[in-house]
Amino acid sequence: MKIIKVSKITALIGMLCAVMYASFVWADEETDRLKQLERAMTAPSDTQSISQSPAKVNKTKNTTRNLGVIRSSKAEEIDETHGADAGLTQNNKVQVEAATVQVNANARQSETVAVQSQANAGKSQTQALTKRDCGTIATDAKLTAVEFPIQFNVGSADLTDSAENTLQLIAKILSLANNCVLVEGHTDSDGNFNRNMELSRQRADSVVQFLSKKVGVSRARLIALGKGSSEPIKNLDSRNPKNRRVVFKVVS
Repeated sequence: MKIIKVSKITALIGMLCAVMYASFVWADEETDRLKQLERAMTAPSDTQSISQSPAKVNKTKNTTRNLGVIRSSKAEEIDETHGADAGLTQNNKVQVEAATVQVNANARQSETVAVQSQANAGKSQTQALTKRDCGTIATDAKLTAVEFPIQFNVGSADLTDSAENTLQLIAKILSLANNCVLVEGHTDSDGNFNRNMELSRQRADSVVQFLSKKVGVSRARLIALGKGSSEPIKNLDSRNPKNRRVVFKVVS
């Protein structure tokens, strides 16, 4: 009897150790995946910079330089005219000075217009980046995929408490930039294919709704997709439960 009790206690301790070990491993994996997602969100992209391009800067400098040349040329023409005719009347001198003032005023106005145009261009580009059109992502867009084993209640799209905690961490990273993000739901191949496809879509929707309504990530940036069992993890049996996951694909 004592031997049986000791065996049960030993087995229980073994189970507890296994659970604790699995928890530590999952914590490390989750941390690594969060870091991957952060790198994907903060990586520079072709459309990310809102600063002026070198061409625009050079164009502005050239415009200013040209205006300076025009201003100088006009002043020289006026000076030459003034020097050629030393017998100008006082009235003509006033007219020359007025013309000089007008030339300088026109030059300053042109510079102001150039600066304003440059500011408007920068503002428009900033607005375009802030309000991305995530409904029309190019087929050749660069995607960085990071997967998380988000847990749902059995046979439903209801998030578990642990899943919500993970999504809270994911939301903080998604808020680092305004990239479009594909949210893909995946299942294993057990059960009906069509049912799995629908369930995966519902679960992706559930994640998107949580991120947008409860955490504040812009809904316009998130695209929910259901993949069912059509894309199992590479080199893994499609029936393996590890295929039940949510993949976040960041559009660079």
